[in-house]
Amino acid sequence: MHTGDLLTELLIQCGMTHVFGVPGAQTSALFDDIVCCDASYVTGWGMLFYQVGRAGKVILAPRGSAGLGFGIPAAIGAACARPRARIIALCGDHGVSYSLSELTTAVYYGLNIKVIVFNNQGSRWIDHYHRLTFQGTGEPFRWGNTDFSKVGQGFGCLGIRVEQPRDIAPALRQA
Repeated sequence: MHTGDLLTELLIQCGMTHVFGVPGAQTSALFDDIVCCDASYVTGWGMLFYQVGRAGKVILAPRGSAGLGFGIPAAIGAACARPRARIIALCGDHGVSYSLSELTTAVYYGLNIKVIVFNNQGSRWIDHYHRLTFQGTGEPFRWGNTDFSKVGQGFGCLGIRVEQPRDIAPALRQA
């Protein structure tokens, strides 16, 4: 199976349901130029499935503590540094909530970024840790199904909700 097919399947299995991008941005392929991973599970998925096609800093990810919210600001920084590059931010629904307001900055400056939100309706890494370490239920770390496509639209972005694997590539081309 091709890595792209595996990633598509994983995105759906893990709850990726939303893609939004800044109006006017162009996409030709998933992860074409620079990928900015937020903290938590999405960092692992990005590192596991992103195929580096050239030397240089093409994948950015926080390491260590307190990395939630890194994805969108990192994408903004990458877009400012390389304005003609295509930038993808991979974010979980919890992590993206830390920096959603930065979408206003991206729209204001017309930055060429796309944000993919893995919406698994909670903070699953903390949920996982809570269950393993404290024999908890993880319930405090789960919440409802926020429609991030509408949230993105509220900031002036094109918002596209994706629920089927076959719809990911067309959504990225449209964003």
